[in-house]
Amino acid sequence: MTACLSAGAADYDAAVRQVLDRGYGLHADSLRMQADIAGLRAGNTLEGPEAEFEYLWPSRDGEARWSASVSQSFDWPGLYGARRRQAEFEAASASMVMQSITLDKALTVKQSIIDIVNARRRLALYESIGRNLDSIDAMVARAYELEDANILDRRKMQIAVLDSRREIASLRADLIALTASLEGQGAQVGDDWTTYPMQTMTEPSDDPLDYPEYRVMATSQLAAAEGARVARREGLPRFALGYVHAYEDGTHFNGLSVSIGLPSWSTASRRRAAELEAAAVTADGTARFMTAIAERRALYESARLLSADLSAYRQLTGDDSYLSLLMRAYLGGELTVIDYLNEINIFTQARLSYLDLEYRYNLTLARLNRSRGIGF
Repeated sequence: MTACLSAGAADYDAAVRQVLDRGYGLHADSLRMQADIAGLRAGNTLEGPEAEFEYLWPSRDGEARWSASVSQSFDWPGLYGARRRQAEFEAASASMVMQSITLDKALTVKQSIIDIVNARRRLALYESIGRNLDSIDAMVARAYELEDANILDRRKMQIAVLDSRREIASLRADLIALTASLEGQGAQVGDDWTTYPMQTMTEPSDDPLDYPEYRVMATSQLAAAEGARVARREGLPRFALGYVHAYEDGTHFNGLSVSIGLPSWSTASRRRAAELEAAAVTADGTARFMTAIAERRALYESARLLSADLSAYRQLTGDDSYLSLLMRAYLGGELTVIDYLNEINIFTQARLSYLDLEYRYNLTLARLNRSRGIGF
């Protein structure tokens, strides 16, 4: 089952790519994630060496004493590998998050495209009705001058024409706003955007990997778990090795220095915080994934029901041919002005209901197919 076929020349996917290529709303997020990863990797390097000099002079006669040393401190050896793995997992998680954000942005652009198509189709309907009303109004005005029509018919036609023109003006303003918004994001809106893009009603998949939410959850869990391991290893002692040269009592001494840095008193609290963060990431990711599954299934059922309703409406109001029938009936004397206006109102409501179903169906398909890619 597919949506209405798109016009051959309309390249809606190109508009989506234009917005994404511009990086509208995406570039800053990407830079922030890259900065976070760079910060993790920068923190996984040795600190600079420390140099120390000491000079002691006696309070009475005697030689001064002095010493100089250079030392290098380092964390527990396994901590560097854990931090490196954490950075790798964080990079993988950031990549999955950016893919999901990109799909969300693409969906926003698709919805804007569908909004524009819907606005143009509604405008086309009202313009078609407006042309018919203008024709009938001119006939009624001429008949009124010849005293073949009464003042009631004349006033009703004038009111109908004014209402039609007001609705047309409102729809044109909405269309201008929608077009300007999308063009402001970098897309080139085509004049041929009058029919909806082709979309497939895809049944929800049972494979978790088909869900961006699952991929984000899986990589985030790995990164959080590695972060907890890093926190545990940061509680292990730190070491420092150094070279020492000293001068005392006329003798030069050379030697080595070794020191051990004991864990901070807050190590247990930091480790507990990291473990709780990992548990929170798992719980949040699982909830998002389960919500995505339920939403996808609900969207599929909604699209299926809307498709059935569309088929029923399409047989009666799928085009504007009824307007021509009404015009011929009026010209043939089968309808009075009041009858004609009543029939126009009935047709307009039915046609608007069809256009609304068509619009909601296409929006539902776009949301249903969000994870399939950036294009329709």
